[in-house]
Amino acid sequence: MAKKEKEMPKEQTIKYDGEEYKVSLFTEEEIDDFNHSLDLQNKVQRAAFNLRQINGSAEHYKTKNAKAIERVKEEK
Repeated sequence: MAKKEKEMPKEQTIKYDGEEYKVSLFTEEEIDDFNHSLDLQNKVQRAAFNLRQINGSAEHYKTKNAKAIERVKEEK
């Protein structure tokens, strides 16, 4: 039976503007800056999603309110 060869851990990389860079080339502060940037991008995407969700919900209730007003007007 052949022994399994240990795989060397792959060096961590950062992708930026379509190019890949070795993490080991950056200082800790620069790595933190990249992480902050990624976190902010994720927050922007979540905020945009939440805004679409809020707008959809607001439109739903606006439609329901309009139907209620129309029903009240017809009953007068």
